[in-house]
Formats: sequence, C-alpha cells, structure tokens
Amino acid sequence: MRFRLALVLSFALFGCGGSSSSSTTTRQSSQVAQITIENMEFSVPESVSHVDHIELVNNDSVDHNLMFMDESFGVDVAAGKTVALPQLKPGKYSFHCHIHPTMLATLTVS
Repeated sequence: MRFRLALVLSFALFGCGGSSSSSTTTRQSSQVAQITIENMEFSVPESVSHVDHIELVNNDSVDHNLMFMDESFGVDVAAGKTVALPQLKPGKYSFHCHIHPTMLATLTVS
C-alpha cells in the first residue's frame, strides 16, 4: 500500500515536470525588445520576433508618443517612463510621434 502511494505521488510530482519541459522546447522563447526615445529620436532594434514583448522607453525629459502611420494604434509615454506595446504580428510598422511629427521610424517584426 505504501509503495503504491509513493508511486502515485512520484508520478504526480515528477511526471508533470517532464511534459512541460517538452512543450517549452517546441515554443519560441520570447525576449524583451525596446524602442527607445532619446534626443528627440526613436531607436529601433534590428530584429524583433512576433513572440517578443516590446517596450517603449522614453529617455527624454519631455513627453512623447508612438502612433502607427495608419493611426490604428497609439500610446503615450511620459518623460522618463516605459510603456508596453501590444504583441505585433509579422510585418513592417511605420510610426511617428504625434507630438513631434519629425520623429519617424519603422519597426520590422519577423
């Protein structure tokens, strides 16, 4: 009886660990990609995956925002703050700062 209980408990405790590790090997791992604003300019990472978490970091002393050129998305970021962007599908995303229209950039998501 004790042996059966120990066997059941070992499957319950250790059996789950094996199945979760095999599922993580089939998924792409996500990273944090940052679009930074400094000296009134966007700095965009060279490569961003569609599974990455994207942050907008404002290193300037004034407020900015990021708005897609088609105006389908926009987010404000206060001076010295960081905000999260939504998960993006693969494609090219041209954007600007609506407050400072000369600030332009394009993000490519693979």
